[in-house]
Amino acid sequence: MGDLPGKVFFVCFLFFISQRLNAQDLNGVWMSHHFVNIDTSKDPEPALIHFYIDFDQRQFKVLNGTRTNNIEIYDQEIRVFKDKSEIILEFQYLNDQTLLVTVPGYEGTLILKRLNLLLELDSGKESVLNFFKNQNFYCESKDLTLEFLDSKFFRDVEFDAPNPRNTLLNHTWEDVGNWYIEKIRNAQFLVMEYDQISPICIYQITKVGGGEIHFKPLVEPVFDTPLKILKMQ
Repeated sequence: MGDLPGKVFFVCFLFFISQRLNAQDLNGVWMSHHFVNIDTSKDPEPALIHFYIDFDQRQFKVLNGTRTNNIEIYDQEIRVFKDKSEIILEFQYLNDQTLLVTVPGYEGTLILKRLNLLLELDSGKESVLNFFKNQNFYCESKDLTLEFLDSKFFRDVEFDAPNPRNTLLNHTWEDVGNWYIEKIRNAQFLVMEYDQISPICIYQITKVGGGEIHFKPLVEPVFDTPLKILKMQ
């Protein structure tokens, strides 16, 4: 019994080391999902809300961004090198699927999830874009009809965005949103806003063809039950 405190200390020490090794040895691609413990009085920089990190390539990229940034990992920090400055993201490794990231200057914690990039498509990005462009799709279970236009989203034109999104006509809600396709390695993602006030939704595309498109919902704070299939009208 006299060795029990020493054994407990040793086990705790091993756990601590394993957590730090896991943090130092992160791999795969992780995407931001949503904030928890939010202070709504502050708005984070948009580039620090919707992004992904490729730990294999040591790169950081904002969704629909025009460039990637190099990163380095020090202890429990991810340092994103942007032009001549750097952004420091403090993170906590929870498990092999979840990271918690603290965004500088913002009272909130951002959850990152590991992506399954084995869900690849046979079609290239241009083929997937052409499948959507100027087509009407519907989801019967949600009584939802969407038209994916091949035209620039008017707000991106107004503010001269460097990589303008496409226009989404939400015929069911009688409103206008936006959409684009994000490709990460050989996996592809539909990113869209259903109108001008709803939060962004992100779907991993798992199948295209036969007049249907199938999704794995990743970020979808709009519906109680996730959207998984859209059918061409």
